[in-house]
This record gives sequence, C-alpha cells and structure tokens, in this order.
Amino acid sequence: MKKFAVALLLIISLCAILFYVYQYASRKPFHCDAQMFAHLKVRDGDGVEVNTHVDVIFISQHEGSIKFSGSIKNQGHSYILRRTVFFTIAPSELENVNKLVFTHTESHPVDNTPTDLWENRVLPQTPGIEFHSKIMALDKNAIILKGFSNPLLICIRR
Repeated sequence: MKKFAVALLLIISLCAILFYVYQYASRKPFHCDAQMFAHLKVRDGDGVEVNTHVDVIFISQHEGSIKFSGSIKNQGHSYILRRTVFFTIAPSELENVNKLVFTHTESHPVDNTPTDLWENRVLPQTPGIEFHSKIMALDKNAIILKGFSNPLLICIRR
C-alpha cells in the first residue's frame, strides 16, 4: 500500500511539473520585432498609410510594451512616429484568448503624429478600453498577435 501511495504521489508531482512547464515556461519574458506596412481605408475615402518598425517586449506574463518607429501619412501630410505603448494582458474566459488593455503611451519629442489619428485610426483599440486578442506561437521564434478577425502583426523573436 505504501508503494502505491508513493507511486501515486510521484505521478501527481510529475504531472504538476509538466503542467507548470507547459503553462508558464513558454510565457517567459521575451523580445520580438516586426515591420508594419499598412494602408488603412476608412468609410469617407480617407486613407492612412503606416510604415513602421515595431518592437514588442513582453516584460512578464501580464504586461509589456510595443515601440513604434516610422512614419504615418494621412490627407497629404507625413508624420514621424516614435511612440511606446504599454499594455497589460490577462487570460479571458474564452480558450486561447487574452484580454488586452493599452494602459498608456509615451511619445518621443520628435513624434508629431496627432493623437486623434494615432488612437482612432492606427491602434486597434483606444487606450484604457479592453479588447480580446490572441497570441499564438508560429514556431519557436515567431508569434502572431491578432484580433478575432485579422492579424495585427507577426513578430520574430530575437
């Protein structure tokens, strides 16, 4: 009976370790980058062109930042984009879906992109408002960040 109890305890411990490794070891802090080229159309025919390098840093399982360095064109005007957006991430009730909130943005002094253009046309959601997203591994060195209907970026791990 003691051998059975010890064996059962060993199996439970092994399962717990494997669960921990599967759940948490894959979510270690990491850094990845991407290039974003986008031509965003809106209803009134006005388009926004985004050309920027994106650095994504997951500081922990629950928070991170996205740094944008590039340019935005809108209504014949060109703007310099140098911003860092900080976010929090939490699991959702839906399987493999996260709740993401952009908490705040820091702009570099050379950034001249209007806040309205940035928040309402470029970002997928206004800061402070929760939205659902998926973060899926494509392989060991790449992830895809996506909303429900479309990809936001494919990020290559450094």
